[in-house]
Amino acid sequence: MRGLPDDLANLTARQKLDIAQYVLHQIESGVKRESVEYIGTKDFKPERIKDRFTDKVLKLRIEGETGLSWTESNVPGLDQIDLSGKDWHAYDDSYGTDQEKHFIKYMHDQEARLRGVFDDFYLLRNEKAVKLYDFDTGRAFEPDFVLFLRKKGQEANMILQLFIEPKGDQLRPQDDWKQNFLEQVKAKARLETVFQGRDYTVLGLPFFNEAGQTNTDFKAAFKTEALNV
Repeated sequence: MRGLPDDLANLTARQKLDIAQYVLHQIESGVKRESVEYIGTKDFKPERIKDRFTDKVLKLRIEGETGLSWTESNVPGLDQIDLSGKDWHAYDDSYGTDQEKHFIKYMHDQEARLRGVFDDFYLLRNEKAVKLYDFDTGRAFEPDFVLFLRKKGQEANMILQLFIEPKGDQLRPQDDWKQNFLEQVKAKARLETVFQGRDYTVLGLPFFNEAGQTNTDFKAAFKTEALNV
């Protein structure tokens, strides 16, 4: 606090109260900024998809790729894919980023291989339906996609639930902690028994990007976890 020596030495009771309230408010704001609202539990509890993924009204930026529909997109090759006719894609359009649209195209390219392994699969865009919390710090984030894969077995159905996050290179430095977390999910997640006769696995994959080493790492992990089961 600054002021003339005489003024500081002769503060009124009201002035002292105002100063104390101001200081406490600043302390409160600092504590809230540094506090973590949740801790990162390793327990994953089952919930019905229809209860988490519900109809929502989305607010989209007009400028850039997110303002363009699937048919309007600048991503090459999308005009050759009728997204509304894909039963594995939960929606009939996509207003995602360029990397999100590249990922959906990648899923389209893998459709035949996935159908050769699984009886059915579904890709859902995660619009605030699922929020994960980092095991170590409790930081929250919402992976862009959740992929469900189901394979019938004689004794039990195998179901994989994959968390997937397409990521532009410009965002990698600030978001690398998310990839580190996703890569820990399979080893650390503790699943409650969901239903008899269903073998569940929950896991995360490295970031997806349509180019570079990120693309190579994702494809290798996707092949190992989803295609070689």
